[in-house]
Amino acid sequence: MLSINKNQHTSDLKIRHNLIKYIGKQYNNHPAKIIEEFSVCDGAARVDLAAVNGIMHGFEIKSDIDSLNRLPHQIELYGSVFDRVTLVVGATHLYEAFNMIPEWWGVLVARINKNGTVSFNEIRSPKKNRNVKIHSVVKLLWKEEAISVLEGIGFARGYKSKNREQICRKITEELDLKTISTKVRESILFNRQGWKVGV
Repeated sequence: MLSINKNQHTSDLKIRHNLIKYIGKQYNNHPAKIIEEFSVCDGAARVDLAAVNGIMHGFEIKSDIDSLNRLPHQIELYGSVFDRVTLVVGATHLYEAFNMIPEWWGVLVARINKNGTVSFNEIRSPKKNRNVKIHSVVKLLWKEEAISVLEGIGFARGYKSKNREQICRKITEELDLKTISTKVRESILFNRQGWKVGV
């Protein structure tokens, strides 16, 4: 563990504000919806920020004053839904966290500058996740969205009164992962209202 002056310790709040701006610049040519506290796996975990456009990219913050206790569980759940994930970590936890995450996760190190601003240094770019789970992705849909997907492919009859679990199961029976992923991104980008959107 690195020794860092307490005045240079990053916090979630300090990182998050600057990270939203940083992500926005990365997606300048391909605008993305950036969502805070994006819930996955029926609320079993919430990634700090998610950037959604042609892919779904999760950003998990572990500041200098955060614990890494939840990281193993988060690795498993995020790996079931996100195309890419980046860990944004304070220097205090860098080496320990780096050894915990899969090779396909990217890593950004967050540091406090002398003027109090936060800068990010990418030490590993995220790679494509090849283990996305179709059942986890489809359950990112809200019930009304899932019904709309079934309506679009002509299978909604008899399902409007069923629960979301049954509706999502029907979708996975009729569509492949690539198509479902596209439907989920379209729902998030164009249809959802009232989200805590970063930019």
